[in-house]
Order: sequence, then C-alpha cells, then structure tokens
Amino acid sequence: MKRYLLIVVVFIVSFLIQEHFNLLIKKEFISTLLTVFSIIFGFYVTSFAVFATSKYLAKLYQLENKSDNRKTLLDDLLGEFTFATYFLLASIIYMILAYIFIENKYSFPVIYFIWGFIFMNVFYSFETISIFIKITRQSAKN
Repeated sequence: MKRYLLIVVVFIVSFLIQEHFNLLIKKEFISTLLTVFSIIFGFYVTSFAVFATSKYLAKLYQLENKSDNRKTLLDDLLGEFTFATYFLLASIIYMILAYIFIENKYSFPVIYFIWGFIFMNVFYSFETISIFIKITRQSAKN
C-alpha cells in the first residue's frame, strides 16, 4: 500500500512541478530517457537470468516472510523485481507516446507526469540494484 501511495504522491508533485515551472521538454530529452530506460530494462532481464541460476534462491524459497507467513522471501524478491519491471515497461510505453506527440517542444499535457516516471524509475533502479548486490554477495558466500 505504501508503494502505491508513494507513486500517487510523486505523480501529483510531478504534475505540480511541470504546471508551476512549465519546463521545456524536447524530443531529444525523451529519446535519451527511452535509451536510459531501455538499458535499465536490460539490467532487469539480466538480473532475472542471474537469479534463475543462483543456488541461493532455494534458500530464499525455504525462508518464510515474517510479516506475511503465506509468502517466502523469494516471493518478496520476485515481487519487487516484477513490479519494477512492469513499471519500467509502462514508463517506456509512456515515453514512446510522449515522443510521438511532441514536435520539438513541450505542447502536450501528458508530459506533466514525466518527472514522476523519471523519479520512480531512478528510485526502483537503486532499490533493485541494492537487492541484486545483496543477493550476489549471499550467493558468493554459499
């Protein structure tokens, strides 16, 4: 629930920032964002591949989540990466649509949410990279 509340707050702030400052957004900026988001998507796919070959995942599958005993720690891990990946895919689709609608400068109201997509993807990227590093370290110990 906290995750969805954070997303709503970030997108409201994004809207207010764009409305207040009326920042100029060009096609080149969106093109660069598409490139960056595509690279992050590649990281997520690679992470899933590394997870699939890790023996540490079997241990995570056996450990129960303390806050929800119906789930394992593996379920939590996959849930985090799955959510981040789907959010990133939604962001890429959003950026493609924004790219189509913008000629050379800001002119389409849907751009009001661009800062929300940027912030949330940076946030989830740092979060998932941190998780990936911890799991890599744990896998090396075993």
